[in-house]
Amino acid sequence: MGLQVQPQKIQITVEQGNGEWWGWINGIKTFLPTSVADTIPELINNLRELLKDWQRHEAKEDPVWSKVNFDQVEFETVEYKEEDYE
Repeated sequence: MGLQVQPQKIQITVEQGNGEWWGWINGIKTFLPTSVADTIPELINNLRELLKDWQRHEAKEDPVWSKVNFDQVEFETVEYKEEDYE
């Protein structure tokens, strides 16, 4: 079996609207984690907890994602740009 590299940093795309922050994580083939919160730190925490729940259930057999310690992963936010999704 080849070397499996765990992510050290996960990028969250964020967009602000109506006084709330929306965020999502691209790049997981079978799952699109999405959340909303009043602040960026709250949004990051929501997504971290969502990922941990997904890991305990749907991803528990995944050779890479099942081994990620989401409490140690750094989350980086980037602003949503419509042209990036065209």
